[in-house]
Amino acid sequence: ADKIKKSKCSAECFKSGTCNEELGRCDCVKGRKGKDCSESMSEPELEVVCKEQFYPKISECIKFEQPCLNACNRRGLCYYGFCKCYPGFFGSDCS
Repeated sequence: ADKIKKSKCSAECFKSGTCNEELGRCDCVKGRKGKDCSESMSEPELEVVCKEQFYPKISECIKFEQPCLNACNRRGLCYYGFCKCYPGFFGSDCS
């Protein structure tokens, strides 16, 4: 029987983020923060993140329809231009 490898991230990470197994780090979708992505960003925090990514307005930054790199290689779901990878996959495009 195949054994499922234990993740380096908490179960909470998979609700709002993607576990980078190489680094043992939970990468959060836009608007989330914290070690396991369980916290919501405040509007001022989100505004700073969006400006760092060169978006003129928060509304542009958090558009759900933003495309994801390589369509997440069909190994995850696209949220606001962020690939939320399925367990076992990570990276900007879940490769």
